[in-house]
Amino acid sequence: MKFLIIEDDKDIQSLIQHALKDLTNDLDFSTNSQDAINRLASEDYQLIVLDLHLENSDGRDVLRYLSMKNQNLPVVILSASNGIDDRIEGLGLGADDYITKPFSGIELQLRANGLLRRTLRYKEVVEVGHIKLNRLKREVYCDGHKTDFQTREFKVLEFLMSNPDKLISKELLISEVWGLGFSPQTNVVDVMICRVRSKIERQGFPRQLETIRGGGYIFHSFVQKKPLPSELTKKPSYANLASWP
Repeated sequence: MKFLIIEDDKDIQSLIQHALKDLTNDLDFSTNSQDAINRLASEDYQLIVLDLHLENSDGRDVLRYLSMKNQNLPVVILSASNGIDDRIEGLGLGADDYITKPFSGIELQLRANGLLRRTLRYKEVVEVGHIKLNRLKREVYCDGHKTDFQTREFKVLEFLMSNPDKLISKELLISEVWGLGFSPQTNVVDVMICRVRSKIERQGFPRQLETIRGGGYIFHSFVQKKPLPSELTKKPSYANLASWP
């Protein structure tokens, strides 16, 4: 991942670099809005940290540029001003978060990480293995063939595909799909998992949606083919042995 840091104070640049080192070491630094805009026009970034009040330019020009270009990059504003009007203006121009100076490095790291998780998790089309899910059209394709999913089935599959290779507890799945008031003792979740699994499984492949007893569910991102039971018992053919030299 690559971040753009728009800040003209060298000491604060160093603090930002240290705060974000666990997320990435690939940082570009700009000290004015025009240089930042030039970089945004030619580079791909996953996050922007922006000081609104730069010495020789206005950081809000960067937000206006992003809005004009419809670039939905997560932006964290750093500002010495904690006035409510500045916060409203910055967030109104498209920023996602606002941190006042002086700030804690761990706070910046946590907020940046939260923005990245939400941004990277939400994609219009999610593709895991042989399954492709389109969030906007609410369509699911298995091996290129459209498969019908009911609303709740779609939500379960969407959440699991958004978190591949992770153990998802029943409680978390209930919270995300059914709501916090839903009882974890019900077997509705297990029934729903079976329904989803029946629609995505392929003959000759191990389960992509695995149930971990007492733990939850894992949606595997890569599944190797295993031989069908009929292939395991198939006897070798000797029809062509007579033609061997």
